[in-house]
Amino acid sequence: MPITIKVKNLPTGYQTIISNGRYSLIGEEPTSSKGTDLGFSPTDLILSGIVMCKIVSVRFIARRNSCR
Repeated sequence: MPITIKVKNLPTGYQTIISNGRYSLIGEEPTSSKGTDLGFSPTDLILSGIVMCKIVSVRFIARRNSCR
């Protein structure tokens, strides 16, 4: 099943609403980049995705090994 990501740009700073149709979050640039710093920066979004993948992988392996 394909995943659809919708992005809506807001007129304030660089605020962007990012949604997969079920959940939403706000992306924004920090004030040092002329943003409002009211949401996740692009770097925050990338790093949080990488960290979540790592944590989920470790938990999956730990749960699988504890069932043996």
